[in-house]
Amino acid sequence: MRSIKSRVREIKRLLQSSKSSSNEADKRKVSDLEKELAVLKSDWDKWEKRWRHAVRERMILLGHEKS
Repeated sequence: MRSIKSRVREIKRLLQSSKSSSNEADKRKVSDLEKELAVLKSDWDKWEKRWRHAVRERMILLGHEKS
């Protein structure tokens, strides 16, 4: 999740610098970066779901929650 977060920050920084340009290559770059952001969001959601499941499992094992 940390690597996803750092990549998202990097992409957002690149998007800020590229969006102001009217160059055609920069527009394609922006489009590609936005697609990558969508993929990273999907990955983040999957990992967060796994993380929440692991947290719940741990709480059950420790006796803090019932299954």
